Amino acid sequence: MRKVLTIVGRIIVFLVAGCFKLALFLLKAISDELRRSEKRAKEHEKKIARAENSELRRLRLNAARKAANE
Repeated sequence: MRKVLTIVGRIIVFLVAGCFKLALFLLKAISDELRRSEKRAKEHEKKIARAENSELRRLRLNAARKAANE
């Protein structure tokens, strides 16, 4: 009976340790994905800002050309 309890106790300890490792792995994977997502969002914002800057530059050039022609 004592051996059975010892074996059951070890099994429980290994299961708890496995669950703990799994939880740590999942937390790390989630945090990595959030970090990547934030990085993608920043890059997307930079692309939009660059596009807006080039659009504004083009509009200013067109306005300057019109002003020069008048």
